[in-house]
Parts: sequence; structure tokens; C-alpha cells
Amino acid sequence: MERGNVCYTYDMQAIPQDILDKLEKLPQEEGEVLLRAGFYEAVRAGIQQLERDIEQAQRHVLNFESKYGMDFEAFETTLLPKLDSLEAHEDYNDWFFWLSVWAEKRRHLENLKNLLAT
Repeated sequence: MERGNVCYTYDMQAIPQDILDKLEKLPQEEGEVLLRAGFYEAVRAGIQQLERDIEQAQRHVLNFESKYGMDFEAFETTLLPKLDSLEAHEDYNDWFFWLSVWAEKRRHLENLKNLLAT
């Protein structure tokens, strides 16, 4: 939907109609101010959540590093082939998972921080 020269859509997802209906009741400038404020608040909230998620993933990774006395790569190449226990293989899978979560969340965090910097 367009208001003046502003189109309220994001990629393939449009802003829900009930929100657009409410924005239509406001002068265009006020609607834009609200949209910008809401965007920045949502980005800040997303950053806070990602920081919590990163801390959680990091705690899990550090627990495995402490348990085995080495980082994931060393565990995978030197110790895992020698271990024949279900626990070690479950730890390997969990460790890999938490490393993946940690990396993914850091990428998302960097993207959101870049949004605020521009």
C-alpha cells in the first residue's frame, strides 16, 4: 500500500492490514515516525535476544571444551576417533549443534547491528 511516495511493504510480506488501517488515520509524517520508532525498537529487542542466545550457546560450547580439555576441532580429529561411547558421540552432536547456533546467532547479531549503524 502506498501513502504518498512511501510503500509499506517488506519484500514479499506486507504490513498487516489492521496496522495499515491505523496508520491511515494518522498524518503521513506521524505514521512514518511510528514506523521508524517501531523498527528501531524491534531491532534493539532482537539484538538483546540474540545476545542472550549467544551467551547460552557459548556456555554450552565452553562446557564441552572444559569437559574434554580441548576445542571442537581437536576433539573431532584426535579424541573422537578413539572413543567408542554413546556419550562421546552424543556430546559431539550436541557440541556441533551449539557451535552452529553460536555462529548463526553471531551472524544475525552483526546484521542487526549493521542496521542500526546505517
